[in-house]
Amino acid sequence: MNYAATLDSLIRDSYDVNVKELVDLWVTMGLSKQDVEERMDTVRLRVSDLTTKMVECDRKNKAMIEEICNDLQKDIRILWRKLKMSGEPEQLPSGLTLMEQQGKLKMSLAGLEERRKERIKQFRSAIDEESILADKLGLEVVFIAKDIIPEEEDMERVEENLKKMVRVKEERETRMFTMKEQIVTLLECLGMDLNTTIPAILGVDSLKPSDLLSVQHTKDELRKTVDHKKAEVTILTKEISALYARLDTPTSEQCPLSTGQVCGVEELIKEENLLLLKEEKLRLEMVKKENMAKVINTAKIELDCLWKACLVSKDEQCLFLAGLERDSHSEEMLAAVESEINRLGEYFSQHKETIQKLFAYLDLRDIAEDLKERMMDHNRLFKSKGSAMVKEEQDRKKVNSWA
Repeated sequence: MNYAATLDSLIRDSYDVNVKELVDLWVTMGLSKQDVEERMDTVRLRVSDLTTKMVECDRKNKAMIEEICNDLQKDIRILWRKLKMSGEPEQLPSGLTLMEQQGKLKMSLAGLEERRKERIKQFRSAIDEESILADKLGLEVVFIAKDIIPEEEDMERVEENLKKMVRVKEERETRMFTMKEQIVTLLECLGMDLNTTIPAILGVDSLKPSDLLSVQHTKDELRKTVDHKKAEVTILTKEISALYARLDTPTSEQCPLSTGQVCGVEELIKEENLLLLKEEKLRLEMVKKENMAKVINTAKIELDCLWKACLVSKDEQCLFLAGLERDSHSEEMLAAVESEINRLGEYFSQHKETIQKLFAYLDLRDIAEDLKERMMDHNRLFKSKGSAMVKEEQDRKKVNSWA
């Protein structure tokens, strides 16, 4: 199609009437030849300026389309290489206008994009799963740039890393589950409200090392609390038992909870039971103060038994009694007596076997002395009855066996 002739015809048709009228006006006005030539030159310049502007505008449009086509061809070549397709991209047929070239290039690029998306889709689920697990476990993913199409080697590394993460996840889940079970048990031991405590402590879903350490720390702190309370309960029950003994409290008047008749240590460490133990000890302390003289006398009787059991000399006993406070009803005196009771009790426990052997030796020594005196009496054989003779023979065997 001859666009130049068509455009020229259209322009002529548009100004033909006006040109004729201009000529008539010039003639009617009687313009000189110079005036007419000036006016015709003005019309020519205006028409030339208009067409020149249009030419410049469309030159820019042409350059823009050429640049778009070049960019499209460049993108096609890059994606072609990323997809590792054989050969070279298809060349455009000759004789195409720029707009036709742009359209065909867009279609070619869209086709390659579809291939790229399809290939990435095959690996996306594994990559997404790896990313989710990595975030949950605090581990690193296999680095694959977003604009790179994964190759088989890349996906093998992703799948291997994914298998490793699954193993780590299972190990950490087992460890986390075990620790959470232990925490629940410890909370129950402490009698804490599980409905308010468990969500705050056990609501952790992440399996990062820091999360495991946090739960481990919580478990360790709870274990320390339980052990501390158990030790506190043990001390309290011992002190209460000692106070019962010191006050000579009948069994019927003793607190069943304090004497272990109701429950064991696991239940006694609960806050409400621990509070009852503390109240019972406080009550007994008050009773002890009110009956201090009786308590001290009971303690002295126990101390006297230990002195005999440990073979403490009279001099040492007198020395200890002389060092007591003059006020026989004082806490200081009771503390001193109980301290001596504890010291001798430990001493007796450590040397119990030796002390028992010593007492056995002393008994045999007395038997030997008695036997010696009896044997000095030659008339005993005529005066002694059968039972006395049997007793003498038994004593002789005891002394001989010890020797």
